[in-house]
Amino acid sequence: MKGMTRAMLVALICTPVLAMAQDKPTPQEARKVIDYYFNGKGQGVVPMEYKLCKEVAVKGDMKNECISEISGNKVGKGEEVYLWMNFLVPAGEESKILVQYTRNDLVRDTSNVTLGGATRYRTWMKIPTNTAGSWKAKMVQEMDSADMKIGELEFSVVEAPQ
Repeated sequence: MKGMTRAMLVALICTPVLAMAQDKPTPQEARKVIDYYFNGKGQGVVPMEYKLCKEVAVKGDMKNECISEISGNKVGKGEEVYLWMNFLVPAGEESKILVQYTRNDLVRDTSNVTLGGATRYRTWMKIPTNTAGSWKAKMVQEMDSADMKIGELEFSVVEAPQ
């Protein structure tokens, strides 16, 4: 009986790790990413993922990962919520990202972050939740020649969490 219990416990512990397993990239896909990382300086970051998150791990195996994603992009007024982002940043590049928060097509708040070269640069920032309504978080990279829009996320702030 103890053996069965231990086996079930090991299976339960390993399930999240197995669920996170990714498909192996083709040699061409792997080469393209590596080439961009080492030779893409000046061409801009690649936003691999961005989402709303209630909690980000600050230590342990999941450090810097969103561990409590918000589904449906609806948040309660006054709730502490983060815009979590994951970028591929070419080696040797220092990229400046501007995040504009708009409601009713007016910029209500702005955040800035500087990213250093990394294959997985994860960062997050609190989003404004003090005013109900439909919001957009627009991510822009400041480039020497022109600013480049790299992503946008729509979310709603509601009076009571739904």
